[in-house]
Amino acid sequence: MPTKELGEQAEAGAGSTDTALTLGEILQQERLRRGLSEKEIADRLHITKHYVRALEANSFEKLPGAVFAKGYIKNYALLLNLDASELIRLYEEFSRTQSAVSESQLGRNTRRKLDRNKFWLVVSVLVFVGGFTLLWLYHNFVTKNEVDGAGTRPSPPGLTQVTTSTAAAEPGRASTPPQVPRSSPVVSVGPESKPISDANVIAVLAAIAVGNPQNTAPSTPIESVTIAAGNREIDALVVAVASSLENSRLIEIGSAGEDLLRITFSGESWIEVNDGESRQIYRDLREAGDVLEITGNAPFNILLGDAVFIRMSLNGSEIDVSTKIRIDNSARLIVGL
Repeated sequence: MPTKELGEQAEAGAGSTDTALTLGEILQQERLRRGLSEKEIADRLHITKHYVRALEANSFEKLPGAVFAKGYIKNYALLLNLDASELIRLYEEFSRTQSAVSESQLGRNTRRKLDRNKFWLVVSVLVFVGGFTLLWLYHNFVTKNEVDGAGTRPSPPGLTQVTTSTAAAEPGRASTPPQVPRSSPVVSVGPESKPISDANVIAVLAAIAVGNPQNTAPSTPIESVTIAAGNREIDALVVAVASSLENSRLIEIGSAGEDLLRITFSGESWIEVNDGESRQIYRDLREAGDVLEITGNAPFNILLGDAVFIRMSLNGSEIDVSTKIRIDNSARLIVGL
């Protein structure tokens, strides 16, 4: 079609639809007017039918590139006897319009991403500042209060005197087998010494240091002993006694019965104790330094979570727990049968 016919066709299209025909519509209408199929055009132009459809649908982004697109448009126009330069001009205008639209869309997408990033940035900053503030408050107030509270507690007695209290006898304990008095000696270290043997004092101190003073007592009850300074073995035991008395915590559980079960903890362990009638007497988690004394009727059914940290005695007699320890360090045993 000559240039005049192309212009008339565009004007006719504009008059009928109030919109100028696009490049693709001009190619498609002329092809149909000539009675040619897409395959025939593709064979004559040596391109695929997909490219023919892309040209007629203005989907130029499906073509290999702008140079190829212009070449296909020129050959297509010559095949249909159209003005190739006019169609290429329409292609360039279309490309500029699409480019502007793409840039505008890209700008909007970029602004949306920036807005989202700003939001999360603000949230992150607020979270960081809030966390830092809470940490600062905890460090400056909570920790300080704990330190101040610890500072107001009475300090442990010095090594110059170690004292243990005498446990009051319970009314129901009168008929129990004779027990070594539960009162522990008062030990003081000073430049003067009273006439008492170091061996006797060492025995008392060693018993107190391991948390079982009733098992090792001197032949004569000692209420107050003064030790001459300079005996290193005694000095070390005095330190051990002070540490033992400071860290130990006595828990007394009373139930019907006269048997005394004493359990000393050197580490954290779970413990459950039932009496001879399968009634639960005690069940809890104890820590290192705890001493549990349970009064009841033997036998006692005992479950230990970490038996390696346990020392046990019944009515003053030591019980060997090590033979009952299982592979997971727990133990179940019955004492007092």
